[in-house]
Amino acid sequence: MPSARRSSMRSDPIIAIALLGLAGMVALAAGPAAAAATDNAEASVLQCTLTGGEKCLEGKCDPITSVNKIKLPLKVGVEIAAGVIAATDVEGWPMVSRISSIAHEPGQLVLQGTGFGVGWTMAIEAMGQRATATLSAADGVSVLFGTCQPEP
Repeated sequence: MPSARRSSMRSDPIIAIALLGLAGMVALAAGPAAAAATDNAEASVLQCTLTGGEKCLEGKCDPITSVNKIKLPLKVGVEIAAGVIAATDVEGWPMVSRISSIAHEPGQLVLQGTGFGVGWTMAIEAMGQRATATLSAADGVSVLFGTCQPEP
């Protein structure tokens, strides 16, 4: 008898991590003046909050509000100089993922890494607050939306 396929996408902790580094391109209600005042491209530490997203399995996407290890909104610290992103799971345990690639693309900062069984990418608006995070595994993908700003 074939084993039952687990559709958790191994993402309970992964989504948290991707969320971590990952925090995403969300359309904010903040006006253009607020967005222009935020310069994420030169910051060494970013504070991100991932507030929503969708988890997609083959042929179907559903909104994410929580999973076993994390709950949205999720606070994520991105430490560019140290090359890590970090958050905590629902029990308060740290979740850390190493950033394997950092690229300054036109208008955005793009981070990539792997951890907890998923590959993740985080795109952070250079001059603004929008951010998106994607998490991918063999059985599906999650897209998270949020905001980032330099640490005060």
